[in-house]
Amino acid sequence: MQSQVTQQLVAAIKAQSLDGVRLALNAGANPNAYVGADSMLGLHSDAEWEITDRYSETWLGILRALLESGANPNQSLVSHRGEPELMLHALSQFGVVPGIRLMLEFGADPNLLQDSDTALDIQSFDQCFTETCQLPDEYKGRVLPEYPLPTTNECDEHDGLVYQRWLMSQHQRAHAVLRKAGALHAWELKSLSMKRYAYTPTPQAACSHR
Repeated sequence: MQSQVTQQLVAAIKAQSLDGVRLALNAGANPNAYVGADSMLGLHSDAEWEITDRYSETWLGILRALLESGANPNQSLVSHRGEPELMLHALSQFGVVPGIRLMLEFGADPNLLQDSDTALDIQSFDQCFTETCQLPDEYKGRVLPEYPLPTTNECDEHDGLVYQRWLMSQHQRAHAVLRKAGALHAWELKSLSMKRYAYTPTPQAACSHR
C-alpha cells in the first residue's frame, strides 16, 4: 500500500511538477521507494519525451531535489530485473552533461556495471556511432564547440546535421567529464583487477617496502 505522500511524489514526478516534488519530499516521501517495478529515479527517467527534455530546468531541478533528499544515485531504476539499470548510464547514453555532473556530484559510481557495461562504455559506443554513422566527414575526428540546444523541429530530424552535430559535441564533453571522475571501460576495470590479483605481496615483501 503506497502512502499518501508517496502517491503525491509519484504524481508530481509524472506531471514533471518541481513544486509538487518538493512538497511531497518535504512532507516525508521516500525518494528511494519503489512503485511496482520503478524507483523514483526510474519514474523520473521515463518522464521525458525528447532527449533534450533532460536539459530543461524542470527536469534537472527534479533530479537535484530527489538527490538532495537522499535518493541513492546508484539505485537501480527498476527492481524486477537481475541486472541494474542506472541513471548515470541512461544519461551517458545521450551525453547529458548537466545530468551526468549532477549524478557524480551526489556520489554516482562511474564504474558500476549495467549489463556488463560501465557508463563510459555506453557513452563511448553512442559517441562512436554518432561520429562514424551520422556526421559528414568534415566533422569526424574533430573536437567540436558546444552547440546550442536544438529546436523541437531539429530534434525531430534525428538524421539532420544540426541535431547530430549538437549531440556529438555533448558526447565529447560527457566523455571528458566521466574520465575526470575516474570512469573506466569495463575492459580497463577487468585489466586493473587482474593486475591486482596477479600481485599479492607476501608479508615479507610488504615489510620490505616499509
